[in-house]
Amino acid sequence: MSADLTPFGAPPRYAAATPEQAAAAVEERSAALVARAEELAAAAGEPGWDDLVAPLDEACERVDSAAGLVAHLAAVSASPAWDKAHRAALRAATAAFSALGQNERLYARLQQLAAGDGVAPARRRILADTLADFELNGVGLPAAERKQFAKNEERLAELGAEFAENVRKATAAFAVDVAAEAELGEMPADVKAAHRRPDGGWRFGLLDPSYAAFMAYATDRSKREEMARARNARASDLDEPARDNAKPLREILRLRFEQARLLGYANPAAMILTRRMAKEPAAAEAFLADLAARARPAAAKQYSELADFARKELGIGELAAWDLAFAAERYKQAATGLGEAEIRPYFPAAKVIAGLLECLGELFSVAFAPRPAEAAERWHEGVECLAVSRGGAEIGSLYLDLYARPGKQGGAWAHGAQARCRIPGGARQLPAALVNCNFTAPAADRPACLGWQEVVTLFHEAGHAVHHLLTQVDDFCASGMNGVEWDAVELPSQFLENFAWRRATARAMSAHADTGAPLPDELHARLRRQETVLAGLQVTRQLGFARYDLALHQRADAEPLALWGEVRAENSVVPSMPEDRFPCAFTHVFAGGYAAGYYGYLWAQVLAADAYEAFEEPAADLGELGARFCTEVLERGGTRDADENFRAFRGREPAPAPLLRRLGLA
Repeated sequence: MSADLTPFGAPPRYAAATPEQAAAAVEERSAALVARAEELAAAAGEPGWDDLVAPLDEACERVDSAAGLVAHLAAVSASPAWDKAHRAALRAATAAFSALGQNERLYARLQQLAAGDGVAPARRRILADTLADFELNGVGLPAAERKQFAKNEERLAELGAEFAENVRKATAAFAVDVAAEAELGEMPADVKAAHRRPDGGWRFGLLDPSYAAFMAYATDRSKREEMARARNARASDLDEPARDNAKPLREILRLRFEQARLLGYANPAAMILTRRMAKEPAAAEAFLADLAARARPAAAKQYSELADFARKELGIGELAAWDLAFAAERYKQAATGLGEAEIRPYFPAAKVIAGLLECLGELFSVAFAPRPAEAAERWHEGVECLAVSRGGAEIGSLYLDLYARPGKQGGAWAHGAQARCRIPGGARQLPAALVNCNFTAPAADRPACLGWQEVVTLFHEAGHAVHHLLTQVDDFCASGMNGVEWDAVELPSQFLENFAWRRATARAMSAHADTGAPLPDELHARLRRQETVLAGLQVTRQLGFARYDLALHQRADAEPLALWGEVRAENSVVPSMPEDRFPCAFTHVFAGGYAAGYYGYLWAQVLAADAYEAFEEPAADLGELGARFCTEVLERGGTRDADENFRAFRGREPAPAPLLRRLGLA
């Protein structure tokens, strides 16, 4: 028996975990899941929820929590041993869930339960989703095809892990050194301090926020080009052959099309969207086309103004891809009279976190308190763990791992370490959520301060966390974000972003690093104006990613890089990288669960802007509306369709107008 690193109802044992133990735990629990499924399938008598679905749910949760620990520790540490453990855990868990989803006798018993009238309405949706999962796992296929389907699923899991590993390794493999401070231009002091080398000079890498800071402030155009080309080359044929993602990318697509064909779908997009709000690719495409028609004219005008500004003010005759961030930062300064270097010192990380937690308390009546180290293990000394309570009762735990470090996966993400669930007749496990970011770490003599987009990112990820933590569902498969349509799962995160922009919130979470003064009203007004500056360019950028993803999963004969060039030319108004290799690092789609679903970011952005507009109405009561949003959206988990959740909160169907108004595109 392996060590129990994710004991039910107790904090995960991150510090005690070794790669070998953690992988072994997943393998043992995966075998136990398959055995439990066989027992439940062979049981006699009339099936009931507590003797069929609940024990199955419990066994699935045990695999999920163990596999989640391995995936998390592989993502936050530069360790070949954890990468190896992650691959082993993926193989075991994928094989177990495939075997479960193809168990014909178990499927028949679930159908028998669904045909009766003894299941509560909220659980009827869970049961319907469970049956759909079996069908999408090939339970209805002939034996030979069922076996091939399971084999393909295992291979897809391996390829996704390989894809992500290659990107992570490529990101860590390159850096640019700067000797003269003048080359860093107007870069904020704390960012410069964090990149200072012990032997003099500064070093910047491809991991955000290092890359973003360099591209926005470095004055040496040739070095910006060098950095941009290295970022573009990651995990492609322009990189080291051992980490070229071109081959796994194509195999992933081939297998996704084969899976769709086996199940009788025209393509992967048609298969995947059956479980989304959009229901079918045509609806997602129509949504994107409508948004593009509104955003692209504004984007073209904004790019023309940016290029004109670059010519006249920066001496850049023709903008290249490596000039965009540099020119955009200066254009925003000129348009609003506010630069990142001026705004950043107002947002020390500790003050921002306190303001965020205060905002969550006001909205959702929750409170947070630090957990002592002995009460919750950490995987790194910089990790914070908070106990979350509501009405005086503890409801979960929130872990914050906010700073970049070598080997840590790039970007920002949140996920559940443990789900709220209850053993039939037994104890309830409280949820635990992890928020991971890559902010610039504090320097020895200066606190970490956040750029404005980093502040917004923290609110975004916290939105995912409260979605997981505030659930009132005790069934694992529909608890928190589980069972929520993928194009709605970004609603809480993008909804919460809006509160960062509010005057009261900005004041509460600001205290200048040197003076302690809160953000002045006049600076906040200029900051608000920045939200609409070049907003059309950002929307068209996201449209390009989303349309590429949908096209890629509908056109079996498409060459991925050529299709990217085609889609980008149709959607973007800004210059592209020479030999653009973006698809080779598109981890959201090839390693992150967003296949044929990247449109969901924009889809959910429409939902979020509309939901938030209720809080802007003259008679809006923040606490009352927050409680209603919590009741109708956050607490529901996967027990009700997302479109019903929205209608219950807003009283009508969602509309794009609030988002367009917010971005200045109406």
